[in-house]
Order: sequence, then structure tokens, then C-alpha cells
Amino acid sequence: NDGMNHGMGILSSLGAACIVLLIVSMAFKVSAAPFHFWTPDVYDGTPTVFTSFMASIVKAAAFYAFLRLFDSAFGKVQGQWQTLVAVLTAATLLLGNVTAVFQQSVQRMLAYSSIAQAGFMLMAVFALNITGKQGLLLYAAAYSLATIGIFAVLTRMKDFTYEGFTGIDRHDPMVAGLLTVFLLSLTGIPLTAGFFAKYHMILAVLRQDGKTWLAILAVLCAAVSGFYYFKVIQAMYFKEGPAPALRLSKPFLGALAVAALLIVMLGIGFLLLIWTSPYRMQRVIGFMDPWADPFGKGYQLSHALIAFGRGEWFGVGLGASVEKLFYLPEAHTDFLLAVIAEELGFAGVMLIIVLFTLLVWRAFVIGRRACELERHYAALVAQGVGLWIGVQSIIN
Repeated sequence: NDGMNHGMGILSSLGAACIVLLIVSMAFKVSAAPFHFWTPDVYDGTPTVFTSFMASIVKAAAFYAFLRLFDSAFGKVQGQWQTLVAVLTAATLLLGNVTAVFQQSVQRMLAYSSIAQAGFMLMAVFALNITGKQGLLLYAAAYSLATIGIFAVLTRMKDFTYEGFTGIDRHDPMVAGLLTVFLLSLTGIPLTAGFFAKYHMILAVLRQDGKTWLAILAVLCAAVSGFYYFKVIQAMYFKEGPAPALRLSKPFLGALAVAALLIVMLGIGFLLLIWTSPYRMQRVIGFMDPWADPFGKGYQLSHALIAFGRGEWFGVGLGASVEKLFYLPEAHTDFLLAVIAEELGFAGVMLIIVLFTLLVWRAFVIGRRACELERHYAALVAQGVGLWIGVQSIIN
């Protein structure tokens, strides 16, 4: 009878208690906060081979079971447990990333980063839509490949601290390059599978009404993860010191290269999906000739261009824009420049571009000075903010 009520979207008090207990048990299994405390000690104390298996294959299987269970059994009452999963996701993202920043052992850092990665995968359970389900498959593949690759190298190392990675580029440049691919994918850098996996998770959340805050938190936590992942890259390429002799066999290196190649191929594959999809391709090439379909795919761009034309050199005056009131869609950031062009003219547009250029330039200057003072975290923050604002400004 309770199962029938679930199918009707009705949840009894006993059913609610069962769902809470199931969420707690599955959260413990996937290392979600606040049930994650066992993970760092187990990862640190277990032989590295078993750790890589637990951190990748086992975690991916647990998440698939989590998603399958709640989709099939409790999908009709999603609205009644979704907030609890959102809180767990936010706590997992925050605790995993913040704690990973302060670790001195790379193995323990990977343990806490696996908790942070679990926060991203929890977003599929939270959203429970087709985007999240597809994204979880991609995330599991990308995360497993990168994690296995990094732990495979750790099995041949004696020093698991950041200093243990010092100078690997000088002694084993291929190993350093492969580790860089794995770390970039875990961070979510474009052209890697990890980037598109995180993109799918965030997109799945954005398609849930009223949960934009969770997507914003995920983006900020992904930026924080760059700090501790890039510390390993910094040690391999930029730190002076004796380089460890790893002595990896050719078959071993070949297996690592295959994993790295799969990560890159998965990333490029999603770009090819855009290239081969007629609809997506039309959205891209619509910028080349917006007047070919001014009431369809070229609508937004054609009206932005009309706004620029109306503004001429010095604009029609503040508040006098016609396009923003009647024709342009919602006030997204990419339309703000068109409205400024209409109201303040080409002169106003150039002023905005100059101001953004100065802002980005100043951020990079601060970053360079922080590097000279060996304040590397401050340097990464300043240059990251400058890069983020600069790229977004260019796109808009």
C-alpha cells in the first residue's frame, strides 16, 4: 500500500523515515558529508592498489545504485527528499574541497578530493533528470580513469607528499605529462572529460527550478579544487629539488597513456557532438549571418545589432533603449552590452571594454607580484579571477 502511495506521489511518515535512512546509508557508502570521516584514514592506510579500486570503480558503482534506487522507487516523491539531498551535496562539496586544501599528503588530498567529487556526482541524484543520468555515466568514466591513473603512479612512489613530486618533469617528462592530464580532468579544465562531466552535472541542477545556488556553489568549489590539484603540477614542473626515479616499465606507461588518451577523447568527443549536430551547429554559425533567420536562430543577435545601430556614436540617452523593453529576451549579461551600445553609443561600449581590460590586466599584475613574494595561493586566486572575468567578457 505504501508503494502504491509512492507511485501516486504521496509519502507516509514511515516511508519518509525509510527514505532518510536509505539516504544516510548510501551517503556513507559514497563518502558524502557528514558521513565521510572514514574515507581519508582508509585511503591513507590501505595499500594503494586497493585504494584506487575503492576510489574509482566502487564509488562509481555505488552512485549508480544510489541513482537507480531513488529514481525507480522514490522518483514520484522527489520533491519531498530533494532538499535533503541538496544539503548533503552542498556540505560534501564544501567540506571535501576546503579540507583537501590543507592536506600535505597527496594521497590524503586525493581522499578528500574524492569526497568533493562525490558532491558533484550527488547532483545527478538530486536532479534525477535525463541530463543528470547521462552526466553521471560520463562523470564516472572520467573520474575513474583519472583516479586510477594517479594512484597507479603513487604505487611506484615512496614519498606521498607534494615534495615527492618535485622535479618529475626533468626525470620523467612523459609521466609528468600524463599526470597533468589526469589532474586537469579532475579539476574540470576544458577539452578533458572532467570538464564536460562537471558541465552536465551543473546543467542538470540548473534545470531544477529554484536551485541555482547549488550550481553556483559547485562552480566555486570547482575553482577551489584547482588550488590543490595545481600544487602537484607546480611541484612537477616548477619546484627545484631532487627528482624521484620512478622507473616505470613501457607497458605501465602505455596503460597510463591509454587512460589519458581516453580522457582527452571523451572531452573532444563532446565537441564533435556539437559539430555533427545540425541544431547545435546552427546555433554556432548563426553568428555569421543572423539576418538569414532574424525571427528564429538569429533573433537575439539581430536585435543586439539593431541596438548597436540605434546608438550610433553617443547613444540615445540613459533609459531610452527600445530594444531592452520590447525585443531583447531576458536581461542576460550578453545583452547588457547591446543595451549600453543603444543608450551610450559606440563611445560607451569602448569605455566598458577599456575598463574591463584594465580590470583583467590589474588582476594579472597582482598575481605576478604575489608569485614574486612566493604567495602562490594569492597568485592563483588573482590570476584565476582575471582569467575568469576576461574570458567571460570576451564571450559576452
